[in-house]
Amino acid sequence: MTLTDEMRSSIMRYQQMILGTLCILLAPLCIFFGLFGDNPEGWYMSVSATYYANSNMFMIGELVAIGIMFLSYHGYDTKDTILSTIQGVSALGVVAFPTKLSCFDEFVTQVGLFGFDPNTSHIVHCISTFLLCGTFWINLMFLFTLSNGNITEKKKLRNLIYRICGVIVILGLLTLIFGNIICNSLEYNWFPITLISEFIIFVPFGFSYIVKSGCLEFLNDDEEEMV
Repeated sequence: MTLTDEMRSSIMRYQQMILGTLCILLAPLCIFFGLFGDNPEGWYMSVSATYYANSNMFMIGELVAIGIMFLSYHGYDTKDTILSTIQGVSALGVVAFPTKLSCFDEFVTQVGLFGFDPNTSHIVHCISTFLLCGTFWINLMFLFTLSNGNITEKKKLRNLIYRICGVIVILGLLTLIFGNIICNSLEYNWFPITLISEFIIFVPFGFSYIVKSGCLEFLNDDEEEMV
């Protein structure tokens, strides 16, 4: 069966809605369900650290689902598809190469899908994380704001939302980098600055994808405006 343009558009909007929802729920679910288990020290410091917690099924399951959704997503043009492919590979890389947890340093020698030593796995994990979050910002600032040439008032409003979310995402990335430097220098190693940064990054990006999907009807263009 050949898919019509309308069917492709419906599938793409459904994917956008699911991706947005998964991104918003990632950090809250990993932490909330982690509260009900007996977890190692520092499990709450980041979404990545919950890989070692009882709530790791949410961390692994959601990131794998996000990765697969990105890889299967065929965007509006080649740039969109390439970027979503990078995001898919990066999301799967975050899972396949877990971060290291200091309380396990003495006796864990191999981690992740390929059995890398924790330090090597941590490096690949960090690269994957920054690729994923950095491409979120590119989406928001340069791709979501594109139009077919007919920029309606509703489109201007959506673009404003995308740009505000893009600014929040870059602030989250800066918080992730410099917040960790400051916390380490002040020996506030107990403070979950990485988790806070991830929340700042993933929630606005997820919300933007939901806006993009058209689920929020009051932000959608009327048929008369699109004529």
